[in-house]
Amino acid sequence: MSEIVVRAAQRQDVKAVAQLHIKAFEDFFLSGLGGSFLAVYYKAVLKSCDGLLFVVENKGKVIGFCAAAKRSKGYNKRLVKDNLFLFGIQGIKLSVTKPKAVVRLLKNFEKHDLTQKDEGDYAELYSIAVDPEVQGSGVGKRLLQLLESELKESGIKELSLTTDCCNNDNVIAFYKSVGYNVMYEFMTYPHRKMYRMIKTLN
Repeated sequence: MSEIVVRAAQRQDVKAVAQLHIKAFEDFFLSGLGGSFLAVYYKAVLKSCDGLLFVVENKGKVIGFCAAAKRSKGYNKRLVKDNLFLFGIQGIKLSVTKPKAVVRLLKNFEKHDLTQKDEGDYAELYSIAVDPEVQGSGVGKRLLQLLESELKESGIKELSLTTDCCNNDNVIAFYKSVGYNVMYEFMTYPHRKMYRMIKTLN
């Protein structure tokens, strides 16, 4: 993998990012919404002033990506508001083909525990994916390093993420190995137990 390039994503990368999301998270909820929805989402992240989207490329093929926001609080609402037409079209399609998915999307718009004191005053990693064919090769760490470096240059001191509590030991161990700690547990709709983890950027 000597021809690896880690860089900011460009508009032409969005389709590959959406396809890789589905490949890496085959049985996850967002993947079930389809490539069209994911392309709209990642295109919105790319054009957002708060959004960050990075890719890892090997010989011209995207083999990893991460998407994040510099300011977590209210990010998804701002993203939809700024891209209301495109998300509206996707919402109409889903309301016909997968109406329950629309309910789940709306109920999980902001992932946090209302009983916790959480102002969202941190950056947030929303997704990170590596092609299953190259997992374990350090691609994920390189993406996180670039993301954290970019955030530190912007004066941001903390980066948070959410991940499943159950049957997710390897992922949790990975995040802990690179400096993340559990902030709190919470439940998303319908009954998905999750951790919010956070890292101080030194």
